[in-house]
Amino acid sequence: MAFDKHKWAEVIKQCIGDRSMNEFARISGVNKASISYFVNEKQDKKPTYETVEKICNASPLVPEKEIFEAAGHPYRGSNESLPQIAKEIMSVLITEAGIDPNTELTDDEVEEYVALFKKCVEIKKMSK
Repeated sequence: MAFDKHKWAEVIKQCIGDRSMNEFARISGVNKASISYFVNEKQDKKPTYETVEKICNASPLVPEKEIFEAAGHPYRGSNESLPQIAKEIMSVLITEAGIDPNTELTDDEVEEYVALFKKCVEIKKMSK
């Protein structure tokens, strides 16, 4: 799978969203210099698989498949790479939403629930 630094830069910008590079680096665990290299298209070789996983974990609204493909890595599926705490949170969200846990959710539904969860987290941060 070929690495295209222009496509990678665009996907990284989507992942960062309205956050600063410093904030995204802190949340993702990827150093700011690397994030800057990615955004400014100075990275000539594909990032490590570990780096891509960290970026995915910090970017729930950008599809993992899109991030992995832009990074030049094969996509290996979603739930297996999620940390256990994320699986538990998703399980609670599904239960609280009154959804049968055995129901397959569409990508749009998952994104909607993640967005709602992020809003709750932001509200909680503002109340501190």
